Amino acid sequence: MRTPTQAIVGFAELAKLNSEYLNVDKRKGGFIVIIYRNSIRLHTLIKDVLDITRIESNTPILNKERFNILDIIYNSVKDISSHCNNINYMVNISLEESVDPSYVVADRARIYKSFQIC
Repeated sequence: MRTPTQAIVGFAELAKLNSEYLNVDKRKGGFIVIIYRNSIRLHTLIKDVLDITRIESNTPILNKERFNILDIIYNSVKDISSHCNNINYMVNISLEESVDPSYVVADRARIYKSFQIC
């Protein structure tokens, strides 16, 4: 399932890059951006389905690493804030600079994904 979507994402990315360099008209360039964005969404959805299948079969693949959880929280709030600004909401976060890093050993991508709301 993943191989076909990887090809679609790759070709869409090439088309997007070429359209920027070749000064493709805005309408066609907009379509290319939509194709690229949705190919990424499709690829992510397929990865999620495969992850759920692995979890249900008790064979999840975890990429454990040591990282600062505060970075994940800060970046997640920035992403949410960016999304909320697009729909006329505002989100602010303030972390004191004196806060010590809080390191954890976990799968960074899965932790980050758990903070995403959309």
